[in-house]
Amino acid sequence: MGITTLFLQLRTRLLLNTHVQVGTPRMDWVALPILNRVRNPIYCFLSHYINSITHSHIQSHLVGAVQQHFNVGSARKISINLPPLPTQKAIAHILGTLDDKIELNRRMNETLESIARAIFTSWFIDFDPVRAKAEGRQPEGMDAATAALFPSEFEEVEGQEIPKGWQIKPIGDILEVKGGSTPSTENESYWGGNIPFCTPKDLSNSKTPFILSTERTITELGVGEISSGILPIGTVLLSSRAPIGYVSITIAPISINQGFIALIPNESCNNYFIFEWLKANMELIIGNANGTTFLEISKKNFKPLSLCLPPKKLMQAYSLLINPIFTKIKSNLIQNQELSQTRDTLLPKLLSGELPIDNPEQFTGVS
Repeated sequence: MGITTLFLQLRTRLLLNTHVQVGTPRMDWVALPILNRVRNPIYCFLSHYINSITHSHIQSHLVGAVQQHFNVGSARKISINLPPLPTQKAIAHILGTLDDKIELNRRMNETLESIARAIFTSWFIDFDPVRAKAEGRQPEGMDAATAALFPSEFEEVEGQEIPKGWQIKPIGDILEVKGGSTPSTENESYWGGNIPFCTPKDLSNSKTPFILSTERTITELGVGEISSGILPIGTVLLSSRAPIGYVSITIAPISINQGFIALIPNESCNNYFIFEWLKANMELIIGNANGTTFLEISKKNFKPLSLCLPPKKLMQAYSLLINPIFTKIKSNLIQNQELSQTRDTLLPKLLSGELPIDNPEQFTGVS
């Protein structure tokens, strides 16, 4: 069974997913109408409240033999324990403040990721600074010291026009490329340790550049069953099958299953460069995959893919520019995780009165 999801549709209604089995998204909803069609504290209170109670309610009211689901009749039986109106507004205000900060961080990260992608595209795909210098212009938005690291002409290497002095090399000659495996799930001594164990499923619902958590963990004994062992912080992971294309960076030592290709960065190739290169070249990667049941890009097919590598000094300049951007993205993600945990901890305590709100009017100014 999956986690019950509540969808908040602004201004009109709460939509409650009635199928709790994880799988393809379906248009199976129970609609809980809200009389007031304008977004307000009461609406926000109800959304938080229902989110907190529906999972246990649904689990005890499932019907169906083939595919269990939750129907409209059961939804009507949801009991809502409403505190006084000022308290509802106060709870909505407290939790809404946390939600607003989470949303602000999310939007900031979208902007930062767009900036990082634009810099990579300009420098390493379109070669804008090189083209500008070739035309006798100063590269836009770039100081003289950084501009000096770019050549002013192109040359042909292996049939490709690239900036003079750069190299075309197989990615397997630049980076250490590793794969993973899964220890026997029948051996309990391998599982439940303190080492994160990542599978593509852990990235399926995440659109962020970093892996914050994994569903499962393994022990040192479990790690011993994996050829790649524990991968270092900053490793870039590419899901290699089912599907190909999830890309993320580790923020803690981690082990992986057979669904990944792991790329270990080094001085010649920054992990954020690798991350952006994978994103920009996904069509090339998928084009080199094979398989009958599902497509898979093997390490054997991945390692020969060619990468246009800039000189070491330019890679260092790129790192100095891009590292603070990704550091801020990571900081925002961690903060959002902490804010979400705080919100989810506060909610039941505020609803039950364990954390009393003695003067709710102070939060809203409305009695």
